[in-house]
Amino acid sequence: MLYLFNRGVFWKTAKLETLNMANNGLMHLDKRAFQRDTCKIRTIDLSDNLLTFPNTIVDDNLSNSPVSSCRELTDIDLYNNSISTIFFDWKFTFTSLKTLNLRKNRITVLDLADNGFGSGAEIDVQNNNISEVVLRGLDDFLNVDGLSPPVKIKVLLDGNPISCDCHNYHLLRYFERKLDPKVSELHTSAVIRVHSKATRTFMPCIRTLNFVSHLRRCTTGSI
Repeated sequence: MLYLFNRGVFWKTAKLETLNMANNGLMHLDKRAFQRDTCKIRTIDLSDNLLTFPNTIVDDNLSNSPVSSCRELTDIDLYNNSISTIFFDWKFTFTSLKTLNLRKNRITVLDLADNGFGSGAEIDVQNNNISEVVLRGLDDFLNVDGLSPPVKIKVLLDGNPISCDCHNYHLLRYFERKLDPKVSELHTSAVIRVHSKATRTFMPCIRTLNFVSHLRRCTTGSI
């Protein structure tokens, strides 16, 4: 059983394409464990460990994960750890990313309003502590001149305590196809698909007196 990966541990493994360190009691992965110029890893399995990723690489105020040097990653499995952050590199650096498994971690907010995950990845964030899914402002990104067209992504949200309040106003309206026209197009063209049994909770939520009583406040700048 290993507890940590120190700096440079994978620097001489340029031909390594698959790394499986699942169920090893890992508590720390040094941000310099991989070397950017040589890392060719495409699949990494760090599931069933004790990782938190608290020490991130910060470049130009962008927060990256300890695996940010492995830019050819297609599949990242971090199931059942203690991670609480969706990092910049996962959303924008890994242009070939197909699956990101973050099920059973400690994520509390999921931001889908920045047109991230442009590779069309499947994002599994089931059984976290997500109470808020951010969609507000997505239309602003879609209207930027020269921006690459958005691609389809799949987000798995089951088993999260999504709150029925103004913080999720845009998410609730998304499911009803009642956001502004640009974002509504996302729904009809399935550019972003939020798959979740929780929709059975969301839909009654918007019809409750509690939510209706907040509707005016939600639409007058409080979110």
